[in-house]
Amino acid sequence: MPEIWHMLGEVDLVHGLYYFLMHGLFEAFGDSLLTLRLPSVLAMTVTVVLTVLIGARLAGPTAGICAGTVLALIPTVQMYAQEGRPYALVTAGVAAAAWLLVTALDRPDRRILWVAYATTVWITALLNWFSLFTLGAHVLTLILIRADRTVYRRWATAAAVAAAATLPLILASRAQSGQVSWIRPLGWSTLIAPAALLLIAAACARIPHRGSSPLTPARLGLPLLAIPQVALLLISTVKPLYLERYILYTHIGLALLLGVAGAAVVRAASTRRFAQPWLLIPMAACAAVTLLAPIENWQRSPQSRVDDVVPIAKEVAYYARPGDAVLSSRLPAATRPW
Repeated sequence: MPEIWHMLGEVDLVHGLYYFLMHGLFEAFGDSLLTLRLPSVLAMTVTVVLTVLIGARLAGPTAGICAGTVLALIPTVQMYAQEGRPYALVTAGVAAAAWLLVTALDRPDRRILWVAYATTVWITALLNWFSLFTLGAHVLTLILIRADRTVYRRWATAAAVAAAATLPLILASRAQSGQVSWIRPLGWSTLIAPAALLLIAAACARIPHRGSSPLTPARLGLPLLAIPQVALLLISTVKPLYLERYILYTHIGLALLLGVAGAAVVRAASTRRFAQPWLLIPMAACAAVTLLAPIENWQRSPQSRVDDVVPIAKEVAYYARPGDAVLSSRLPAATRPW
């Protein structure tokens, strides 16, 4: 543990909490690939479950099930569900914060919910402080639903506490900003995917849904998709930082909106006297799995990794002796070959 702390003074301070967590798991269960990857699998599973619960609460069970199914099938989500990195945990934290916000808006007088919200936002930010962009999304949601002053005051207090508690990490990590100097500046190709997702989400936001609450999937999901994307793009015009994995959690917002679209299709089928309209959900899921199978299989192959570290790890294991050091050198900005 002291060696990890010493290393964080030089590199990877932003991943410190994740390193300590994995160190503890390795000590308890051994440093196997299963121990490395299982937290990401479990975290993304929790994310899908929370997405189902949020969708069901805002637009009915069918919309919730459709939203969870969509999220589970997104290739990028599956990619980071099987990687030993913190991005799946961050996504689970954002989903938990969204669920706590939805619950707190129903019962704003329960202070324990706002405490849990602030704690969840803070811990998630310690894993990746780009997750704080969700606070901008949440305040836009409050504006759209015209929340009362009590809700604004309690949300602002929780958000301020979480942001202030993360500020030391943000300031300290700026000294290590050279670690992301390899990220390429924005280009038109970078903007295509975010623009396409926003257009799809905006179209889905116009679809009517079942539910009378002012808080709708569109008012929660669209800001969650758009605000972090736009914020990171704007920052990247000054310093290139835009990577999809930094805002992987925005797919939760997209899934909620697509869940509403899926529920609308099921409702339309029921009005046309389709025998079992709910069967459309597993049928569509099976079709999506079939169509995406080449991508999903490729993502689980060594060829999908830019850096194949396994051969190098074997060489290190063969030659390394107790007391040997690890040297991290600064490589050219465009590439980081091992």
